[in-house]
Amino acid sequence: MTETNDLDLASTGDPSQPGRFLPCCYINQSDAVQMIKIKNGTNLVLERMVAPGGQILFYSVLDGLIEVYSSDGASDSPLEIIPCSTLTTVD
Repeated sequence: MTETNDLDLASTGDPSQPGRFLPCCYINQSDAVQMIKIKNGTNLVLERMVAPGGQILFYSVLDGLIEVYSSDGASDSPLEIIPCSTLTTVD
C-alpha cells in the first residue's frame, strides 16, 4: 500500500517561486519504517515517518538533503544521505 501525505507538499517550500524549489518524492523501498529528515537550508528541518512502500511528496530548496534513519533507534547516524535534486518529480 502506498501512502502519500499531500500536506508535505507545502511544508518545506513555496512552489510559487519557480527556480528556487524542486518538487520531490521519496519512496521507502525497505521492509521497515524509516524516519526521514528533510533539511532545507540552515533553519528548516522536517521529520516524517515513512512506512514500507510509502512515499512523501515535498518541495525542496535546490541544495536540500534528506537523511534516512532506521526507526528502531539503533543508531544516531543516518543510513543514507540523499540530495533532494536526485528525487525530483514532475509537478
